[in-house]
Order: sequence, then C-alpha cells, then structure tokens
Amino acid sequence: FARYVEGTVPHIPWCETPLQPESFLIQPQLAKLNRCGLLTVNSQPPVDGAPSNHPTFGWGGKGGRVYQRGYFECFVSPDKTNRL
Repeated sequence: FARYVEGTVPHIPWCETPLQPESFLIQPQLAKLNRCGLLTVNSQPPVDGAPSNHPTFGWGGKGGRVYQRGYFECFVSPDKTNRL
C-alpha cells in the first residue's frame, strides 16, 4: 500500500490507476499511515476555497470556489483498532 501511494507500484488489484494528483498534497502522510499498518483505501486532502478552474481541485461553474474536508478511510487490524 505504501509503495502504491509513493508511486513505485503503478496500481493495486482494486484500482488500476495510479494515485490521483489531488492526493499528492497528502502523499507523505498517506505513506506513513500505511507503513504504520493502517491500509488506506480512500482519501482526499482538505481544500479551502480553491477556484473552480483550479487544474487539480477545480470543478463546477465559472467563478466558483471549492471546499472539501480532508479524510482517509482504511483497513486496520483489531489490535491497532484498540490503540486508535
């Protein structure tokens, strides 16, 4: 998982595409989480008012702003769950 996030493994069985550019912002943190045993499967970085025409985060109509909360979803073993 960490090697996929870092880009040294091009895809994983359930995702045939490399990490999306949006995730490059949190790539080091995702790799660290994976190396600690939290196997991340979905994530997004926080965005605070990026213009709607931003090349990575933009979407929607002209003149808009993009806001999103950062999060990650992961698989974790029972013993690590108790430590969280």
